[in-house]
Amino acid sequence: MNEREIGTNEHGDVVLANPELLLEAVVSAIRSRKLAIELAIRDRDNAYRERNAVLVALASAVVLFPGWTVGRAIDPTAEPGWENLLVIIGPKGQMAWHFGEADLSLLTENFELLEGYEWDKHTTVEKYYRLGDSSRLLRKLGESG
Repeated sequence: MNEREIGTNEHGDVVLANPELLLEAVVSAIRSRKLAIELAIRDRDNAYRERNAVLVALASAVVLFPGWTVGRAIDPTAEPGWENLLVIIGPKGQMAWHFGEADLSLLTENFELLEGYEWDKHTTVEKYYRLGDSSRLLRKLGESG
């Protein structure tokens, strides 16, 4: 049996000619998986960072229109590290996005805490319908004004 072969002994047990090769293969597979996870987390964090920058720009613009409120809030039911919210309240209703700890300064440097904020239980789907409706409304306000 060469060092890469698997065989059986006189009792019928599976044996490896070189068990260290199996250990090296397992360690290599774990390192590859760990790297893949680290890259996926980095990509996710970058996507959130981009989204958050766009949301801050949007919120900074809509607050200039009458009838709009923008601020930050805390969601005590959120996953740890994701409790901070950017909240936009317009004529079409509430829209709120969770911000991770890495982007917290975007909120605290730009928006005041909304005292007494209560989530209206909108879903993600409802939030994006409201965002679309709000975009159309803002376009009309811009054209008329």
